[in-house]
Amino acid sequence: TRRSSDLVSKMIFQILKQSGKKVWVYTSPHLIDIRERFETDRWLISKSDFMGYAKQIIKYGDNLSYFEKCALLAFLYFRDQWCEYSVIEVGMWWRLDATNIIKPILSVITSIGYDHMEFLWDSLEKIAAEKWGIIKTNIPVILYGKNETLEAIAREKNSKIILPKKEK
Repeated sequence: TRRSSDLVSKMIFQILKQSGKKVWVYTSPHLIDIRERFETDRWLISKSDFMGYAKQIIKYGDNLSYFEKCALLAFLYFRDQWCEYSVIEVGMWWRLDATNIIKPILSVITSIGYDHMEFLWDSLEKIAAEKWGIIKTNIPVILYGKNETLEAIAREKNSKIILPKKEK
C-alpha cells in the first residue's frame, strides 16, 4: 500500500504535469520496478540511463545507504535532464535525510503517524521531533493537521504555516 506522502507527491506531480510543466518526481518505495522511483513528465527513467547512473554511484562505495544512493541517482538524473520542478519525497529520517541538501520552494508534512516506528521512536511527539528536518528557514510548510511541535519549529524558522481545511 502507498502512504499519504506517496499519494501527495504523485498528486503534486500530476498537477504540475497537467499544467504543462516539465516536472520530475522521486518517491519511495517502489512497488515492482526500482525505476518507478524516478519518473518524469513523460516516462520512467530508461533502463540504460538507470544503469549508467547506478555505475557512477557505485564509485562512492559502501559509505552511502540504499536510500542515499537512490536519492543521489535521482538528483543526478533530474539535473542532467533539466526540469522546471522536482517533487522529492523525503525518506523516513527527516532530520538526517539525504534529501535535506535540497532547498525547496515548499515543504509538505502529510501526517505524523506510527509508520516506521520500528526504526524511529515510540511516541508521536518523538516522531514529530524527528520530522522537523523538512522545515526550512523562510520556506512555507503545509501541515496536515495541527502539531504543536512542528508549528513551533516553523515559527522559529520563520516559515509560513499552511493548515489546509478538512472537507466535511
